[in-house]
Amino acid sequence: MSEETELEILEPAQVVAPGQVLKRELDGRGWSQKDLSRIIGRPVQAINEIAGGQKAITPETAIQLAAAFGQSAEFWLDLEATYRLRLAKQKPAEPEIVTRRRLYSLVPIAELQQRGWISMSASTTELVSSVCRFLQIPSLDALPSVPVANLHVSMGGEPHSANLAAWLKRAEALAREEEPAVGYDPKNLEAVISELRELSTHPRGPREVPKVLGDAGIRFVLITHLPKTYLDGVQFKLDGEPVVGITTRLDRIDNFWFVLFHELAHLHHKDDGNIDEKLEDDGDEKEVQRSDLAASWLIGAEQLKSFRDSHPSPTWPDIVEGARTIGVHPAILLGQLQHVGAVGWDRYRAGLSRVRPLVEDWLDKPIALNA
Repeated sequence: MSEETELEILEPAQVVAPGQVLKRELDGRGWSQKDLSRIIGRPVQAINEIAGGQKAITPETAIQLAAAFGQSAEFWLDLEATYRLRLAKQKPAEPEIVTRRRLYSLVPIAELQQRGWISMSASTTELVSSVCRFLQIPSLDALPSVPVANLHVSMGGEPHSANLAAWLKRAEALAREEEPAVGYDPKNLEAVISELRELSTHPRGPREVPKVLGDAGIRFVLITHLPKTYLDGVQFKLDGEPVVGITTRLDRIDNFWFVLFHELAHLHHKDDGNIDEKLEDDGDEKEVQRSDLAASWLIGAEQLKSFRDSHPSPTWPDIVEGARTIGVHPAILLGQLQHVGAVGWDRYRAGLSRVRPLVEDWLDKPIALNA
């Protein structure tokens, strides 16, 4: 460390009060406080309080003192600020502020309270207890254990780690409340994908997803996304058994099926989750491969190419008929056409059915997979 750096970070053992400097200036000129009050047009009492440290120097007073003594106004304001800050530092930091800082760095408090995930209490003590229960940690000094997951994010920025961890902890808690009918066997995944592919043709197909997954030993959670997570879906293991989660962030039926199949693609490849990896589809080779596989399970590459070749500028009736021929929901064909740039994102928006009305009663609740 250089001498200059050391000097920059060292603090004096004692900070001179502005009132002491004021007294020295008066003594040097042979002025009384009454003389100064007449010079700057301020009551003697105000001068006396500044000299005694009871009254702070305001910007207006600093300008007046600078004019009277010949220094800059900044000189007096700096003296005052340095003195007051040093006095404040002599008091211990508010322990409640430090605790709340830790709370707000661990989880998005307001969002979790709004969803009922943690206590609505304003009491710091109760909040600490509630957050520790939610994160399953003994104290705020402990680091929460977050499921190592394959995460699918899109159309957003860098996920906020605290928000992402909170969403995953909620997913883990809900998944623990579910009991699949059987244990998971990877050999059955192909049949599951085939059955889900058939369901994707039906407008109310999403309602059957939990049972199909549960019958194959796969837990399913549906939790609305947290702000700044940009999360669409997740796949992780809980006690060695798979969990698939969806956020319905985009609230489109085609996105619901694509995200579901994307997470199943991770299961198909037996991917180990990595919460720290690059997650954007266009920036991670593995994510691109899983997305391509998910898309091909829904619509084969040759089927999509054949439709595009015969319909270079498809109308909505063309898409409906093409989806019937391929055997998918029209929104799925439209979504893939939009993804490859064959149809603009602003076209046929009415055909992109919302999925949340179909699954609203599952949102943020444990699903009885074996019911």
